[in-house]
Formats: sequence, structure tokens, C-alpha cells
Amino acid sequence: MKESAAGTGDGTWPRSVAVLSDQEYLSVFNDPDRVERLEDREALLIPYSLPPEATEDEVVATRELLRSSGQLASGALLIQNPYDEKSYVPASEALETLAVAKYHHLAVVASLLGAQELRVTDAKVERKNSDTRGSAKAAVKGVGVEADASMQYASELEAHLKLETDFGGSAPEPDDAMDYIRAHNLVADHSVTALVTLRRGKNPVLRYQLTMDATRESQRNITSALGLTKALPKLIELNGNFARTAEAVSSIKITTEIKFPKLGQ
Repeated sequence: MKESAAGTGDGTWPRSVAVLSDQEYLSVFNDPDRVERLEDREALLIPYSLPPEATEDEVVATRELLRSSGQLASGALLIQNPYDEKSYVPASEALETLAVAKYHHLAVVASLLGAQELRVTDAKVERKNSDTRGSAKAAVKGVGVEADASMQYASELEAHLKLETDFGGSAPEPDDAMDYIRAHNLVADHSVTALVTLRRGKNPVLRYQLTMDATRESQRNITSALGLTKALPKLIELNGNFARTAEAVSSIKITTEIKFPKLGQ
């Protein structure tokens, strides 16, 4: 049976995509040690314009998606946005971009639950190694930065996470909030779904401090992209700082404070 041209055969889109020049794509196809890479539906190799030699439907659909978004360029390495499976972000920007994206999705959930204020109060980069220098703390609203090996990355993250959002406040709509959570792949984050529960009933929460893992949903997609760079190091050029950081970071924890209006206000 012919597979759907919308994404991979099971109805999803690849977790990572590398766009190769036509010549580079043919070099992979003609290399017995690398040709099997063309069959990988999660980490997809796309020729810039040639007809694909494998996973034809997936390549054609994904290439058209990238073309329509202005992201089709030889040498591009892209990571799927886990909150919107039909959109991709450049790998070199993925950690920061997707961390901020999760905050904005939380802001929508908070709005649906009637929030008045949403503030980031802390952000921490947790590393996979246990070195005492390996825990970086990003300064958010006056919190100091620890001197360690991750200072540069923490500083970059800080700039993206100085976030504040104000609302008018309203009655909670928990069912709408849960629909939004399901639609954007946030169900597995229990800190977010717990907020919905706490806004139900006769005694809804008025202040909630939430710490969420901003890499939970995107980790497999980032790992997929790193796998491509290791398998095809001469064909896929990736910013070295991103590669080192992505391999070292185990999670980005963002702590937020959410305030809701009192009943009757």
C-alpha cells in the first residue's frame, strides 16, 4: 500500500532533517557504508532538488514543507518543533528557541485558566556530567550567575528567558486548557497538567510556582540531529558550540510564578 505523502508513513514528520546538495546526496547513495541512512524516517536526508532514491513520499512532503517556510537550503540541519510537528527550527538555535516556545505555550495555558501574571523567576542548565563546574545557573531578574564551564551558554539562555506576561484575568476554562495541552504535546509534563486540576472546583489556586523541564519534549529530536552530524561529519556542518552544548545538557529547568485573580474580582 502506498504511504501517505504527508510526513512519514505512520502519519508523523521526521524528528530531524538535513538538506544535502544533490552531489552530496548521491555520494551517500553510492556509498555502501552510508546508504542505509537514506532509509531513516526519523532523521531524514533530503536532496536539494534531485528525485530521492529512498523514502520518496517522506522526502517530497518534507522538502515541500521546508520550501514553503523558506528553510530549504543545502547544508541546513533542522530540528522538528515538538509543539508543532509541521514546523522546524535551525539546529544551532534549537535549545533556546524550543525552551522559549514551551514558556509561550505555558502562557497560553495560563491565560485559558484565567491568569493575571506569569513570570520566569529562575532558569537552570543541568549538565550530564557530575563535575562541580557543570551546573550553570542563568541569571533571571537579579539571580547571580555561577562561574563555571557553562557560563557562556547560561548567559545566552538568560537573554531569552527574561520573560514576563500580564493578562486581564478571567474565569478559568480548564477544559479548553486541556485541549490546548493535548494539541501541543504537553500532556506528559505533569507540572503543567496539575495546574489545570488546581484551577478546577470551588477553591481554585491563586498563586502557583511551577518548574518545568524545557527540553523534555525536544530531547529525542535534538538527539536525532546529533546522530546525523556524527554519521555524516563531512557533509553536515554544525555550529561546534551547539553540538558540544547539546551533548552536555541534560535539561533546562525553568521556574515560573503564576498569579490568578481572587474570586469575584
